Amino acid sequence: MTHLVVTEKDIAAKRIAEILSDGAASPTKVASANAYRFNGTVVLGLRGHIVKLDFPDEYRDWKINLHELVRADIITVPTHKTIVAGLKRAAKDADRVTIATDFDTEGELIGLEACTIIKSVKDVAVDRVRFSAMTPIEVKRAFRSPTKIDLNLARSGEARQAVDLIWGAALTRFISTAAKRLGNSFLSAGRVHARFAHLLKSTLTSPAQERHGKRWTLSGAPRLRALYLQPLSDSETASYLQEEYRVRHWR
Repeated sequence: MTHLVVTEKDIAAKRIAEILSDGAASPTKVASANAYRFNGTVVLGLRGHIVKLDFPDEYRDWKINLHELVRADIITVPTHKTIVAGLKRAAKDADRVTIATDFDTEGELIGLEACTIIKSVKDVAVDRVRFSAMTPIEVKRAFRSPTKIDLNLARSGEARQAVDLIWGAALTRFISTAAKRLGNSFLSAGRVHARFAHLLKSTLTSPAQERHGKRWTLSGAPRLRALYLQPLSDSETASYLQEEYRVRHWR
């Protein structure tokens, strides 16, 4: 039986294995996934998120009502099948699992995703280590005092993913349909772009702006025009927003 350590990336797996083994770890493969082995321990690195949230296949049809889309069930699908397979294979031989992903919200969620995959194969004990620096002192100290996965923190990251998926899909379809940009010319948008559009709407249609008689129309930014269909009353603002939008959002 082995102690399985799961890190967020392969480079972290290599470094942690070197630290914990005092340089004695050797590279290996677990079902084609990179790993490092020493003294009954296997350290396996992920590639960040190895699964993603998505809608079932029947919701790929853009003719589906958007109200129905935002209430649809969400499923989890693998994005890196080789690593998922390696994780499952390593789980079969493990009698203990330690999650050593990054010390932040995304790291907590990535760790929970890995834990869920492992638990689908074997009900093994899982603990969590956290450290702020990849140094021997910090890493060894963390492994001496393991804790548990913070489910609340991980779920908050998962909720953000769900919002990104639902809002992004609904807004993308709405804007693309309204702008008649379908097929390969669809307009991708999400929660960040929705807030940007709201800022434009609330700022540039204020009473002070409405008093101006002359107006300018954004050009060269079709996606921005799709979000904001009214002309602007300030040429400098129009030019600035057009350039910022091009640079920051869609090149």
